[in-house]
Amino acid sequence: MLYVARHASTAHNSDHPTEERIRGWGDIGISAQGKAEAHAAADALRGTPPTLIFASDLPRAKETAELIAKELGGIPVVADQALRTWNVGRITGQPVMTAKPQLDRLQHQKPTQPAPEGESYADFYRRWAKIVGQLRQVGKQEDVLVVVHGRQVYSLPNILAHKGTTGIPTHGAPDPGDVLRVNEDTKRAEYAHRSGAKAKATA
Repeated sequence: MLYVARHASTAHNSDHPTEERIRGWGDIGISAQGKAEAHAAADALRGTPPTLIFASDLPRAKETAELIAKELGGIPVVADQALRTWNVGRITGQPVMTAKPQLDRLQHQKPTQPAPEGESYADFYRRWAKIVGQLRQVGKQEDVLVVVHGRQVYSLPNILAHKGTTGIPTHGAPDPGDVLRVNEDTKRAEYAHRSGAKAKATA
């Protein structure tokens, strides 16, 4: 079984729209709330714990994975740059209120246009879709968890259904700390755990 988790909350996952900032490839770690979310995710997986955890090497995903691994008895964690979210370049760190229109345009209207000093949404999607295919093969042999970012969990249903990039949301659920399972019979992502965290605008 393949499980896909969105990393736990960070200080930049603010409920106040003027305070929330684009995380991108920034190096921010998880917050105290995020640590509690990671512990809750581990509890949800305790009955069928993964044998291996893959994670983005960005601090917020790696820290989430390491906390889950520790709670489940020291499961190995493999952190990989290839599992990073969309590289939005210079947009990283900008307030969501000012940056979101630009990100929406790059994702929905100009998906092949790179973000300033970053990558295009189409390139990100292809990178992530290829890895999902590889992880699904591993998940057919053993239970594995991958801890990634909002952009990746938003796109997962499209990848499983081979729909391409059309219609992928730019914010909302699954929320920070949520865990999904990939159902290979239905080719759908189902909730294995919901953190109760409020939806945030970006990954």
